[in-house]
Amino acid sequence: MKSWQERLAAAGLLALFAGLVAAGLPRHSPTVDEFAHLPAGYHYWKSGDFSLYAKNPPLVKMIATLPWLILQPARPDRFSKGQAWRYATEFMRLNQADYIRLFSWGRVPIIFLALLLGIGIWRGSRRRYGPVGGLISLSCFCLCPNFLAHSGLATVDVGASLFFGAAVFAGLWYFERPSWPRAGLAGTALGLAQLAKFTSIFLIPLFLLGAALAPRLAREPEGKGLLHPKSYSSLRRLLSLTVILVITWLILWAGYRFEWDPYAFSDLYFRSQSLKWAQTRFDFLPLPVPPSYLDGFDAQLADAEHNKFPNYLFGRWYEGQKWYYFPFAIAVKTPIPILLAFLAALFLRRRDLSTARSFWSWSPQEVALIVVMIVVYLGLTWRNQLQIGLRYLLPLYPLAYILIGRLGGPGFRQRFGRGYVWVLSGLGVWLLIGTLRIHPHYLAYFNELGGGPDRGYRILLDSNLDWGQDLPGLADYLKEHQIAKVHLAYFGHVDPAIYGINYEPFQEPNPPGLTAISVMYLMGFPYKITYTQPQSSPPLEEIAPYRNRQPYAKIGYSIFLYQD
Repeated sequence: MKSWQERLAAAGLLALFAGLVAAGLPRHSPTVDEFAHLPAGYHYWKSGDFSLYAKNPPLVKMIATLPWLILQPARPDRFSKGQAWRYATEFMRLNQADYIRLFSWGRVPIIFLALLLGIGIWRGSRRRYGPVGGLISLSCFCLCPNFLAHSGLATVDVGASLFFGAAVFAGLWYFERPSWPRAGLAGTALGLAQLAKFTSIFLIPLFLLGAALAPRLAREPEGKGLLHPKSYSSLRRLLSLTVILVITWLILWAGYRFEWDPYAFSDLYFRSQSLKWAQTRFDFLPLPVPPSYLDGFDAQLADAEHNKFPNYLFGRWYEGQKWYYFPFAIAVKTPIPILLAFLAALFLRRRDLSTARSFWSWSPQEVALIVVMIVVYLGLTWRNQLQIGLRYLLPLYPLAYILIGRLGGPGFRQRFGRGYVWVLSGLGVWLLIGTLRIHPHYLAYFNELGGGPDRGYRILLDSNLDWGQDLPGLADYLKEHQIAKVHLAYFGHVDPAIYGINYEPFQEPNPPGLTAISVMYLMGFPYKITYTQPQSSPPLEEIAPYRNRQPYAKIGYSIFLYQD
């Protein structure tokens, strides 16, 4: 493949990806997390205070609200620590006229972050597996419904995937051929990853492991670098790792504007059992990180240890955790062509072109990627009661896409011949058709094993299907069918009136007319309705009988319509 052909194909895939995401922006209302993330990010810019919503680090939220620094929306005068959704509700009241436009612009920077991620996947795979491998990896990313869904939402998941992946590959690049500039880049990437999502904390022990195994990961240098692998002594490994960790620590503090608190570690109150345990053993330490970072990390740990909301699987709500939740979510929310390609990349034998023998082996760098995926997966899922969406594993997917690029290497093509190319092409066509069929409702994607999006609500919910995203579709339906009013039980925080929906909250007995029910409420999720005055709890017992009725229409797979 010629260079210009490869670049044209990569540009075409990225353009297709951006076009599909952008086309879906006006079709989706702000989701549950977006509702609070964007006002919080804007609040960070204007106040420098990160306590409003510390459950996520601030970097991605602040990137998303860069356009708001130009648009200058009104913001509430008062806020309370940790009350991000109340603050966001008041923000919505103050900006009703421009609310839709504000959130549309807040999603645009996430698309650019996604494109950077796509370029990184392409270049990372191409570097290891050549032009064909790079395009295979890029195709998996650009046509994956999970990334098409979350790249159009102003949440932290896509940004976290970008910075997480950047830290992983900056670390590998450093350990392959250590030098001071590469150590600086690795520390910078690792610091940005910590500012994107708490998931990235698992990379710190992996960097320590990488330092211990660096001589095995290192390649022979072209010249004598400052940290020549042949003289890569324990002292130099320790020194370079210290540089990486110090840079990471400085960037973390800078991201929180060098927020400082005079309290010691022993003086703080923690909600999570994990940090309470740590406090009893390390109470002599000073506060090692910004207070808002530690407060948010503690809140996330507390949710993981005891989620205040029930989880949902196979049509039932449950407390606690089920070990098979995430493996099942991967199996039904990931396109089957990608699953098959990933398994093939791991287990198919390839041919050594110099000896014509088939062999099954992984390079040290490939082993490192697999170890990262296993460690982070176990860290995220072990005793984690917060089982509300596949999106928590999204940072692992780019690593899988790059490993799939192995299938494009000459060793595979030479061994399996022309039929192999046809099989790969067939998987690509299958992936493309499955993705285009669900446009633009990528959040509700379920593969054939999961029964497709129409049956998805029977096995998984929350951000896997219904995140409050389908108000525009409901508004279009009411306008098209000239329906003046709807009886509504909507799961989300945005006031439906902003989209021109004339509604009455669901009540029992329900008056004659059209009834619209979000599937989260239909299946019995006890989540307070906050867009009405006063706020209220959903009438779940009255809604329950609708589960046995056949809806006569569905809005984007998340809102079911019934005629009473």
